[in-house]
Amino acid sequence: MKPLVSIITPTYNHEIYIKKCIDSVLSQTFSDWEQIIIDDASTDRTPEIVEYYAKKDKRIKFIRHKINWGPYRLGETYNEALKYAQGDLIAILEGDDWWPENRLNIQVQVFEDKHIILSYGDRIVVDQNGKKIEKVTPRQVIRNSSILENNPPGKILLAYLFGKFPTFNQTVMIKKSVLFKIGGFVTKSYIPTTDWPTYILLSMEGRFHYVPQILGYFRRHENAISFNKSIEILKGIHIFTKEIIPVYKSYWKRIGIPVNKILITQLELIEEYSQNIKYYQGMRYLRIKKWELAKEKFLKFLKDKKVSTKSLMACIGVFSCFLHFNIFQITKIFKNLLNE
Repeated sequence: MKPLVSIITPTYNHEIYIKKCIDSVLSQTFSDWEQIIIDDASTDRTPEIVEYYAKKDKRIKFIRHKINWGPYRLGETYNEALKYAQGDLIAILEGDDWWPENRLNIQVQVFEDKHIILSYGDRIVVDQNGKKIEKVTPRQVIRNSSILENNPPGKILLAYLFGKFPTFNQTVMIKKSVLFKIGGFVTKSYIPTTDWPTYILLSMEGRFHYVPQILGYFRRHENAISFNKSIEILKGIHIFTKEIIPVYKSYWKRIGIPVNKILITQLELIEEYSQNIKYYQGMRYLRIKKWELAKEKFLKFLKDKKVSTKSLMACIGVFSCFLHFNIFQITKIFKNLLNE
């Protein structure tokens, strides 16, 4: 009997993380699943660990690339797994992330509503050692329920195309039939990711459902694609937006998506991010407690920039590095307490 849920797990050099990832799937209270793990020619012990699990549990399928395809072919990697997927629902879990044990049990019930094509939820961000950094919920940046629920279809573009990304990969579940309808996961040679463009196209195919519960744990570390290629991703999304405007322009106009404003805002976001890249890199290293690297980035930013709000934040960042304590976490703790 075929499984209900197929879990796609791309992995590369995750030998210190992949066990936690697979164990979190094996611990699910919902057991009707298969996990398709694709190793992108790892040079560490990742394949050996995955093979051990695949021999123990037939629900775990293992595919290994002979050569490294890299982040710009990530969509191809996902589609390779999709080709073998037997489930009606597709869940995403990259090799350095993991799930709470009730994740699948909570989420499969969402799709009893036939209008829902994608579901997602909250996540916990952890450092490379698995220690909690923060809880992240889409409602922290998007208050509008119709945007969160993508109702009517396309509404969530007001988040995506303006640089906000509420559908965290490790919490996403998708109807496979709708993925096939858009041609599978999107692969573009100019974007080192597949999730953002794929969810943009999916958003016009049906409603989403936001589950206000922890559905995934995201490991933030310096080797992650999102850590190192943010500007490339932003530039790629701008190109992708320009490509699909002629196809969807009339539809977007009908549901109130301001096309011209989107393109201008995207360019402004790219310029702002490019000008302040050292600051953003400093903040990222600070979050994962790489104190010396964070301090180095903040000091380089301060050397090049005039006094601004970010200059003050960078100074606090430098002070945090000397203390070996992220001072910004204090404000987040208060915000979380207020939200709860």
